Amino acid sequence: MNITNSYNKKEKLLISFIWLIQYFNILFFPILITIILLVKYRNKSVYLSKVCKKALNFSLSIVIYYLITFIFGFITNHTNSDYLFYIFLLLTILFLLFSNILFLIYPIIEIKKA
Repeated sequence: MNITNSYNKKEKLLISFIWLIQYFNILFFPILITIILLVKYRNKSVYLSKVCKKALNFSLSIVIYYLITFIFGFITNHTNSDYLFYIFLLLTILFLLFSNILFLIYPIIEIKKA
């Protein structure tokens, strides 16, 4: 078992792959792949296991942000009050911007760390 944070080229490639698949956040594909890699490499590499856990946390966070955005958008679309409409429209836009910025920047930062 690899105790230190040093890793070989194969691990670096896998780390880059784990973060790159996060961009395909469609139908829980990255979550499934990350769980498979986590189970496969749990006992082989401590560092790779930590990266898988980070990536899984990231994917689940993005899914939660999109669900919250969907709920805000649904409420915005079905409200009768102009005041509530603009509040929920603003919340929808803010959550969508935050999740997309996080979605675009965080994997790049993690790949550069590898």
